[in-house]
Amino acid sequence: MNRRKYLGSLAGGAAAAVALAGCTALGSETALTVSEQKDRHGTDLLFSDGDGSVLGVVFQRHFRNDDARRHYPIEIRATSQRSGIRISSIRYSFRPPPNSGGFSPAGISLNEDGHAHLADLRRKSDDPSTTVIELSDFEDVYGDGTLVLKILAADEAARQPQGLWVRVESTLESDGLSGEQYTAGGETTLTLAEPADDG
Repeated sequence: MNRRKYLGSLAGGAAAAVALAGCTALGSETALTVSEQKDRHGTDLLFSDGDGSVLGVVFQRHFRNDDARRHYPIEIRATSQRSGIRISSIRYSFRPPPNSGGFSPAGISLNEDGHAHLADLRRKSDDPSTTVIELSDFEDVYGDGTLVLKILAADEAARQPQGLWVRVESTLESDGLSGEQYTAGGETTLTLAEPADDG
């Protein structure tokens, strides 16, 4: 074997290995910070890094604040706020607010509109008061970067729910070669009106 060619081959292989290692090291994970905005129409959770918003989650009530009813329709819109970054998974957890003793678990059901066909709805096995809706493996499903769910929240024992506690957990990733990943986590309490008294 030609010694010069052999050494050149080794050097080329080492350079390729270094290049691959460099590509692997490019991938990093950024934990996003959350802020909350509320108005009479609903609640927005905005998740940001140092360069601005990355993910926005909007909980829009489809009833008046003073509406007395048994079921509360709420639309949830999760939108990537930055070009080149897409949502790779998102999970919503719903339960009665803390310190709301005496209220039954909130009943959550999904309408068939939006991306309900991608959602897995279940009760937590270790906490039956919590309902979880999870979406994942939906790459290229949403054209404008928005995932839409329409839910109905109801108090299963009609015991005057005061609110609905929600936690959002999401992962996002960039479409580029850098492999940048983002994690988002935040919670809020949605205010619900008391249902009408049937008595």
